[in-house]
Amino acid sequence: MIYRRVHESTYQLAPLAGPGVLNEEAVCDGKCRSRLEIIEDGVGLEEREKRRAWALYHHANLIHQVWVPDERFSVLAESLETFHRLAETDPAKYEPALSDILNNYAVWLGSVGRIEDALRMGQEAVEIRRRLVAAHPEKYEAHLASSLCNLARYFVPKRMEKAVSPVLESLTIRRRISSKYGDGLDTLIAESLHHYALYLLLVRKNEEALEPAHQAVVIRSRLAEQDPENFEHHLAWSLFRLSECYFTLDRHDDAISVVLQTIELQRHLVRESLDPSPFQELLSSSLFHYARCLSHMGRPRDALVPGLEALCARRVLFSKSPEGYARSYADSIGRVAYDLGYCPRQPSVQLLEGLLIYTTRRLSATYPDIYEPVLAECYFRRALSFSSSYASNEATQAQRESIAIRRRYAKKDPTTYEPALAESLHHYATDLSRISGFGSKDAIEPEKEALGIYRRLAEQDATKYQDCLAQSLFDLSNYLISCNRYAEAVPYAESSLDMRRRVAQQTLQSQWDLRQAITDYRRCLSYLGRYKDVIELDKEEVAVCRNMVEINPGRFKESLASTLFSLASDLHYEDRTEEAAETLKEAIDIERGLAAEEHDPFIENLAATLNQYAWYLANCPGREHESLEPAQEAVALYRKVVEELHPSPYTHPHRLNLNNLANSLDTAAQSLFVQGRYEEALPLIEEAIREIYPQMIGNGSFGTFDHVGSALHQTYGKVLWKLGREAEALEPLQEAVKIYNRLIEGSASERYSRRYARRLSDCANLLEALSISLG
Repeated sequence: MIYRRVHESTYQLAPLAGPGVLNEEAVCDGKCRSRLEIIEDGVGLEEREKRRAWALYHHANLIHQVWVPDERFSVLAESLETFHRLAETDPAKYEPALSDILNNYAVWLGSVGRIEDALRMGQEAVEIRRRLVAAHPEKYEAHLASSLCNLARYFVPKRMEKAVSPVLESLTIRRRISSKYGDGLDTLIAESLHHYALYLLLVRKNEEALEPAHQAVVIRSRLAEQDPENFEHHLAWSLFRLSECYFTLDRHDDAISVVLQTIELQRHLVRESLDPSPFQELLSSSLFHYARCLSHMGRPRDALVPGLEALCARRVLFSKSPEGYARSYADSIGRVAYDLGYCPRQPSVQLLEGLLIYTTRRLSATYPDIYEPVLAECYFRRALSFSSSYASNEATQAQRESIAIRRRYAKKDPTTYEPALAESLHHYATDLSRISGFGSKDAIEPEKEALGIYRRLAEQDATKYQDCLAQSLFDLSNYLISCNRYAEAVPYAESSLDMRRRVAQQTLQSQWDLRQAITDYRRCLSYLGRYKDVIELDKEEVAVCRNMVEINPGRFKESLASTLFSLASDLHYEDRTEEAAETLKEAIDIERGLAAEEHDPFIENLAATLNQYAWYLANCPGREHESLEPAQEAVALYRKVVEELHPSPYTHPHRLNLNNLANSLDTAAQSLFVQGRYEEALPLIEEAIREIYPQMIGNGSFGTFDHVGSALHQTYGKVLWKLGREAEALEPLQEAVKIYNRLIEGSASERYSRRYARRLSDCANLLEALSISLG
């Protein structure tokens, strides 16, 4: 079977509004040369000019095999000039023919890319046919609909928003005619529906596009069943567009279901047609679209199969018509590079990645404006692939290649290329920060450059770029914080948080981003000593975590408990210990529930919170007696952790576990101490300082555990003092003084220094009193 291939952008040369078949003497013989010959048969000049006019008309509305473009346009131009002149003298007789010539002239101009000229003539054809419809609606409405369809196409390249109105009008006319005369216009109605859906997609009215796209498929399915030779290819196009509609609405499963139908139909057309080449373009586009759908569903490996088939098909098309398919071939290279970037770096992936870069670099020499940006994309995706494999050095090398190209093109065309440049700079900064380790000094400048671009882009399109801008602000503040440049980080962290607050929605991702921004800003303010502001941020973060728990209770209860713990700590350091204790009660309830459900992962969190709660209560006047129970529970939990990790207590357990147990023993001893139960406190603090602490500081780990070590020695000295063993109390108190001085000297936080200084003063005062007492 010979299937007829019709592209969806094919213009309409028919129906003709003029007289159709002409008298023999006015008909071109089909062997046209440079001029049309009119027989000299004795008629007058005026009559001969009219005959010539009709011969030109007939000639302009036929497609002769011997025609070449120059000949075609010279005849069309002469026809147009002649009928313009005749229509001025007798509009009723000659305007229908003039509208045909304008319509067809516009079609041929459009086919060779002279869109502006085509648009001008298409608009004139529509104006004339509107006048004809006003006088004879039933006779000329179909012709007007045809011209409106063509006119919409001329608007598409540069003024897409103006294409919707004429194609919708053509659809309305054709439906009206069809309602009078039956299904004879189904072909044309389907055409209008198809293009109406297409133009709605182009202007991003995706919801509106779905219904006409679906209707076009329904009609063309029926037509293809009746006449496959003429309509199956039309159906393939409409299925393709329907799939695109589903894709734009994030209905990826539906999009894949439909695109698989059109791929199957197109493979059938390729197999059964005597000349399969006309069907390869749509098949390659459908395969490309299928790969894109799979990729957006997080299936990059699956996307490579249709993506590579599309790439190979377009490579063949490009080899036959480089100018016609350079852009689509480049798109396929970029598509495959994108999906490769998310695949594990296996040898086959690396080989294909290298081939894409080699091919794109070679083509860049001939088509630089098309292939150099794709080459930059290939390098960018290679960098992301290295980055995901923690090969940050290799990632930065590939990213530098990408940045060099994108920077060059962004200078020439900022609107098109600056977004990609910002993306490369942003990821380059990320990889540099990983190489630099704790201090991300090298990442600061590229992130600042990316931020500058995102700010400009957000001014033009806030909806599209506000997330990128907020993330860039957030990352830059983190890089500055990692270099201890807190004051510089504040405005960036504050701006990031302000943006996240403005756009916050009741979605998990939105709340997560907001929480991260709060945490970042809180770190800056805490370092700068703005503790009252820090507490307000803590409260805001608690509220955000509550929202996250509502959205996903199973996942974010731990986050809520952790945030409550941070709020309590900050309240305590501002001497709001009563509030701190009340805050921790909720955290304990949450962690008990989590420990009961999953036990091991949350048992240490519960122990830490109980220990902190006990410490706060021990420091709340009038509530000291409440502190012992949570302190003892914390000790029991930490003992269990140590024993389960190491059946033989205190033999090579992890030092951090020992630190936690020692800390909880100190808290329990302190609880007993403030209640005057010194004899009961003594064995707890002696276990901590004599049995556990030496293992903690073994192998030269003195400074690592100074925070707990200082408290242990201070508590031990105080207990001995209260038990009347004043001489024995001197040594642990002196050691506590030594450790507190070390902590103050090494502290980067004024808050901690202040707390240590207070405890140091208590130790010094007690030592002085003991020295006087002992003489």
